[in-house]
Amino acid sequence: MKHKKFICLFVLGLVFLLSAGSAGTAYAAKTTEKYTVRVTKSGTKKKKTMIKGQKLELVVKNGTKNLKASKVSFVSSKKKIASVSKKGILTAKKAGSAVIRVKYGKKSARIKLTVRQVPVIETTNTTGQDVVAYANSFVGNPYVWRGNSLTQGVDDAGFVVQVYQHFGIDLSGLRDAAALRGAGKAVEADDMMPGDIVCYSGHVAIYTGGGTIVEAQDTEHGITNNRSVYFGPILAVRRVL
Repeated sequence: MKHKKFICLFVLGLVFLLSAGSAGTAYAAKTTEKYTVRVTKSGTKKKKTMIKGQKLELVVKNGTKNLKASKVSFVSSKKKIASVSKKGILTAKKAGSAVIRVKYGKKSARIKLTVRQVPVIETTNTTGQDVVAYANSFVGNPYVWRGNSLTQGVDDAGFVVQVYQHFGIDLSGLRDAAALRGAGKAVEADDMMPGDIVCYSGHVAIYTGGGTIVEAQDTEHGITNNRSVYFGPILAVRRVL
């Protein structure tokens, strides 16, 4: 009898471990991105763009120390546009502008927030392979922060926006790595196809197929097409074709 009981407990434990392992591979896009805000005596000022429906977890730092949300005051100037909970969860509700104030004792920070509506994308005859071929033609060109030229210099979000602009798909209203997570429709990472937009924390690229991405990588490497799509945790995959 004891032997049978031991076997049952062992089987139940094994099922639990397998379930936990499966949960660990859940699609990362369902998590809330963390956004760091540092409070200072002079009042830190930041600018941030979000899309309607997006959420951010505000991580408040005092120097190098993370503060508990319960110790911090969060206030939105326009709650109908963006609200922030006592736990520091910032939610973009509708297109517009708002100011998010963060206060800790005599230290503070202010976020000038712009919330944008996801643009309507018209159906085109462009294929993902078309997008990849065009994007690959700029490999070797420089990376320039906030740049908008595929030949003279562009950053990661600008690269994606400019490539799709060539095919008549306007993503200019989402010219931000985080905002592009709202472009088109969501796709599971396992179902990625060439031309899909791959979003990471603070970075965005275009999937080429074969496990690699084409991207405006950084100032050292410029525009490249040889990095693995899994070089970092994928937050979202979006399809706009």
